Amino acid sequence: MRIEQLICFNEVKKLHSFSKAADALFLSQSSLSKQIKALEEEIGEPLFLRRRNAAQLTPAGRKIAPYAEEMTAAYEKMLSSVKGSSLSKTQESLKAAAFFNMGACAAGRAVAAFEARRPDFRIDILECSHSQMRSYMKSGGAEIFIGYREFLAPDDAFDEMPLAAEPLALVVGSEHPLAAAGRINLADVKNERFCFPREDPELFLYYLNNCAKNGFAPFLTHSDVRLSTLKNYISAGMRCTIQMKDAAESFFSDPRFKLIEIADVAPLTLSLIFPRGELSPLARQFIKFMREYFVFPG
Repeated sequence: MRIEQLICFNEVKKLHSFSKAADALFLSQSSLSKQIKALEEEIGEPLFLRRRNAAQLTPAGRKIAPYAEEMTAAYEKMLSSVKGSSLSKTQESLKAAAFFNMGACAAGRAVAAFEARRPDFRIDILECSHSQMRSYMKSGGAEIFIGYREFLAPDDAFDEMPLAAEPLALVVGSEHPLAAAGRINLADVKNERFCFPREDPELFLYYLNNCAKNGFAPFLTHSDVRLSTLKNYISAGMRCTIQMKDAAESFFSDPRFKLIEIADVAPLTLSLIFPRGELSPLARQFIKFMREYFVFPG
């Protein structure tokens, strides 16, 4: 049993909603659900009745509720006693929303490099789809946003700092006939079998729409899988995929795969987006660091 599971349990109990609890804890709803599921598996019984508009405690949930509150309160008290004050006062934090798999890209490395300079600092990152990020931009759910400008379309209330131009890449197995190619046009792969994750609907449609612009509808297979599952299909020569090059270089870095630059699709613009006007000192420091970390081409 982990303290994170109990914290998630307490928040769902308090708000009677998985989605509201996820927002309050700055987690994706799937991450929060996994924490609750793991706790339920350890307890051996369901803890919530999941209804359309509310999450209600089951008898087992009501039994463990006072213990969960007591344990999390003891945990917070322990942290306070060790650090001499509350966690919120000893460690500053910055809330950021970023696209899925950001941690495997240059933006993720930059975030880690920034945190390494500040042991008293943490950045709370919610990895989510671009549509979710747009929602957070409207609600003020985060102070910093890292994503593709073309999908976020910031208005006059936001400033934008371009970080990098990110091209597309085709990923095939090392034994694929195209593996020897350095660059291709999308029309060259119209007869291939494709596999795309759907975690981020905007990126999924971006891949499909670019295929359509080149005169074909991709033959999709297993389109709901994650990149880790795609590796098995691609290495076996059964599928190929299109991904943003930076992420693909991290996920498909071993010799079983070959990345091929796609020549006839304009790159997307990876950007740091933040509200205009007053920002926290940490946000300003982070923006300054990112400006120095990235050299945007053009």
